[in-house]
Amino acid sequence: MQELTNSDFGNVLSAAPMRAFDPSVLGFLDDVSQKILNTSTTRQFPDLATLGFFLRRKNLDRIGRGYLGDGKVFLMGRGLAFHVGPANVPLNFAYSLVASLLAGNPSVVRVSSRPFPQVDLFVDALNAAFDAAKMSNRVSILRYGHDSAMNERLSQTCDLRVIWGGDQTIQTFASIPVPARATEIHFANRYSAAVIDARDYLETCEAREIAQKFYNDVYPFEQNACTAPKLVFWLGEDVVIRQAKERFWSELKQTMHRAQYQPAEGVGVRHFKSVAQLAVEAPIRRSISHPSLTVIEAETASACRLDHGASEGFFLERSIQHLGELSDALDQRCQTLAFVGDLKTDILSCVAEHGMKGVDRVVPVGTAGHFSFVWEGKDLIRLMSRSFEL
Repeated sequence: MQELTNSDFGNVLSAAPMRAFDPSVLGFLDDVSQKILNTSTTRQFPDLATLGFFLRRKNLDRIGRGYLGDGKVFLMGRGLAFHVGPANVPLNFAYSLVASLLAGNPSVVRVSSRPFPQVDLFVDALNAAFDAAKMSNRVSILRYGHDSAMNERLSQTCDLRVIWGGDQTIQTFASIPVPARATEIHFANRYSAAVIDARDYLETCEAREIAQKFYNDVYPFEQNACTAPKLVFWLGEDVVIRQAKERFWSELKQTMHRAQYQPAEGVGVRHFKSVAQLAVEAPIRRSISHPSLTVIEAETASACRLDHGASEGFFLERSIQHLGELSDALDQRCQTLAFVGDLKTDILSCVAEHGMKGVDRVVPVGTAGHFSFVWEGKDLIRLMSRSFEL
């Protein structure tokens, strides 16, 4: 086991819960924010800069007012929180930790063994802020392999267990019980999609900006984040959709060129195998084949496989005439639906009208990866705290 933070692990395990949005925690996180934003290396990692901006005191105070502002609710931490972070997004664990600290919980976080510079830089900022805030007895970040003994120790000690690692990790921890009164929060494997109003897109003067936003949603983590669209729906008439597709994918290729995006070695072979596998299962046809962009047209709703597993710039696309067709293509595994056009209200109406179990987030293209404390329909602050009516 490797402890990344300069913490007293034993004291963290025995630390008491605090009231939510305690000023000492807000001050500590603001200090972490300043240390992140004032480090020159941060500019190399947009996700780290976004985290630093999120942690500003002004932002956290605004969020806190949303939970405590009416003065009718008192929120208190549950106790020790044990977080199991995912391996696909470097700083996902940091937002889980922040939510837990704001909710009033001392926290132990297990991070992925995959090396990410952003993780090291975030931990450096935490360590630098510990002394001034005396918070080293409330945060411990660990890196260890498949150590069942450590998993059992932390699970049997915790009051809150948060698992971000997907289906397989959830299954692994299912055999490790937590105390009867402990709260568990699970985040299973999820997939995301986008819907583009073809006419609205063609009439906009922001085609280049939209392509950049879509690129930001997809390519920074090689399309491996659960928020990255893997399926694109085109809404409108066929002739309009054909024009919109041609313009959109062309703009995206130009965006990749400007960004000097370099696909990983062997991506072409992996995409070819994915096309072959999909062709066996459902009617499809290839629309675009490019070193870092493969687009496959799904000819039926059943061909809209969100779990096809391909990434690194691999998309299924399908034309629809009305939003109601989404209900046949998107199941409960769909997490985020990003949109282009004035569609949000209509999408939410569609979700309600068809009783869709999936689609937990409806956001504009370009913001799919932006974190919120309400994630996948779960209010993390409220789930991580105890609520008292005043």
